[in-house]
Amino acid sequence: MTARQAAYLDVERFLEAPRQLLMPRHQRACFLSVLGRREEAQAAFMELIAADPTNFGFLNDFGMFLFAGGLRKPAMTALLEAVKWHPEDAVGLTNLASLYLTEGDFAQARAHFEKALAIDEASPKAHEGLSLAFERLGDLESARAHRPTVVRAPSALKPFEHAGAPVKVLLVESLIGGNIFAHDLLRSSAFDVRQVFIEYLEPDMPLPGHDVVWNAIGDAERCAALLDVAPSVFARTDRPVVNRAEVVRLTSRADNAQRLASLDDVVTPRAYSIPRARLVASGAEIVRELGLAYPILLRSPGFHTGEFFVRVGAESDLAAAVAELPGRDLLLIEFLDVRNADAKVRKYRVVIVDGKLYPLHAAVSQQWKVHYFTADMAENAAHRDEDAAFLADFGNVIGERPVRALEGVREVLGLDYGGIDFGIDSEGRVVIFEANATMIVPEPDEDERWRYRLPAVQHIYDAVRAMLIGRSESRAVGRNP
Repeated sequence: MTARQAAYLDVERFLEAPRQLLMPRHQRACFLSVLGRREEAQAAFMELIAADPTNFGFLNDFGMFLFAGGLRKPAMTALLEAVKWHPEDAVGLTNLASLYLTEGDFAQARAHFEKALAIDEASPKAHEGLSLAFERLGDLESARAHRPTVVRAPSALKPFEHAGAPVKVLLVESLIGGNIFAHDLLRSSAFDVRQVFIEYLEPDMPLPGHDVVWNAIGDAERCAALLDVAPSVFARTDRPVVNRAEVVRLTSRADNAQRLASLDDVVTPRAYSIPRARLVASGAEIVRELGLAYPILLRSPGFHTGEFFVRVGAESDLAAAVAELPGRDLLLIEFLDVRNADAKVRKYRVVIVDGKLYPLHAAVSQQWKVHYFTADMAENAAHRDEDAAFLADFGNVIGERPVRALEGVREVLGLDYGGIDFGIDSEGRVVIFEANATMIVPEPDEDERWRYRLPAVQHIYDAVRAMLIGRSESRAVGRNP
């Protein structure tokens, strides 16, 4: 099986959805397009538009799909419909203007780029297109005025010191997502990054030149089939591979629940991957047979930031919850209440880099579903103080037993780069929410409230960069240190 065939299987599995759920079906159509399955993609788009003929996303993406396939007249029809129903959407106007530009209708292109900029005056694509339109119309002065200048905001992180030649990093990602967002971590003069999508690495195709490979395909639930075939792709290199696919493949929630359950002072919510068809037919009986007590958690594998993740309070609510989630299989997860005495939930994250744990955040929230930037942090100085204390000395905050437990989790996971989201229960044990290779490390924005986070982020960035340079300097053929 090729990587592209495996990616197709993954798309069909994690985006299978009841007909009333249009959003995952829309994602499926887009993924089929990028995977080159144009007939299936076109049929999927047509079904979506039949279901919702004025939906901007459906019309716009269908138009761009047709445009990419060289079908300019049908593309024009779709984009005109998108702009007709959504005249205040700058993206639709910009895409329509780009098509006019391609067709040589520079006056219409100019008019639509100008309408887009009236809505979104900072749009780089609209400025670039308008510059080209003015150039074709012979107005070189106006063309220069809109010529794009891409200026990246300066980073507050210190540059990484590296005296040698840039290390050639082959960053391997997937077209269907589920990737570690490693680009910020690699934004340094120390690295020469060659980004490739695994689906384009045909069998027997040599890999681009590199000193070290970073397998950035990190989601074992979205990319299960892809991770199964990825080792055959990485077998083409004798250079070190960071986050080997075989290791990442074992980090799904269901696998982690089994692998980590025997560790001292570690609690893993029981998690079961159940076919949707079985849940539709006999979900209540399955819950009882598994010995789960309500509330339970129900999740679509392959999604993050709380998307398609619900708490089911009673048996009577189960069928409706199943009907609103995409996925050929769904995760039934035991709900563990980790609220503290103040009735708040604390979700901690540590990042794994080259065998060491680094604190990244302590999020405090009133809600059971916690994400750092939607938690009660920005307007609560006391919560930020807790976060700062965790970053300064996470072992002192959570205690020696939980630190030892986390070291055990890190060892079982075996990831070169990854993260652990966890809470601490009333008995002082680590409760694992999630542990995998997809954890991001965003640089704090310029708001002064977040400046205390910079040193912790700096440590992680430096550790990742040092790891990659260290791996690149290992010349042992066929060995991943």
